[in-house]
Amino acid sequence: MVAEVFINASNENLPVLVRDLGGIASWLQAIGVVLVLWLIFNIIGLLVNYKRKRVLDKLEKDIRILDRKVSQLLKK
Repeated sequence: MVAEVFINASNENLPVLVRDLGGIASWLQAIGVVLVLWLIFNIIGLLVNYKRKRVLDKLEKDIRILDRKVSQLLKK
């Protein structure tokens, strides 16, 4: 008896429940899209920073070599 009342009540509210679940699913999908875009931009940023660091390390190495050569020339 109680189960029949619950089933009948839930059948009446089924369109509302489906609409509410659809709204929640849309929000979750939007959050997922934002997270994926955030992840893509961070990966791109990491790659760009890695390339910049490689260039700076190479420049630092070249500067040290030049510094040693200048120091040797000044000693003579």
